[in-house]
Amino acid sequence: MYPLKELLYYLFVRSLAEKELAMMINKLPSNQDIRSVMLTNKKCFKIAKMYFENVLAISNDPIMDNAPEIAAENFVEICIQDARIEELFDESTNKLQLSFFLMKLLHEFKN
Repeated sequence: MYPLKELLYYLFVRSLAEKELAMMINKLPSNQDIRSVMLTNKKCFKIAKMYFENVLAISNDPIMDNAPEIAAENFVEICIQDARIEELFDESTNKLQLSFFLMKLLHEFKN
């Protein structure tokens, strides 16, 4: 069971993913498995960047301006490596399973 703070965070990240996919996850047809929804690397990066921009609370320090991008790039690369191990990354389309990516972000938030 997840605490309320983590559930609210998960819903926030899910809403970012829905925006990127231009689809409501809870409106998927009942015969469509959520695990079949895939995100491109670019969309994963965009969502992760938004997450790190908020988490890092970057100041106006010019040295730190690209910290969210660097953190997002590293995070997405790790997600892709982990997804390959679990066979949740489609090499032909360079897409990552949405639910796997969201759970990785939730795990990152918890830590």
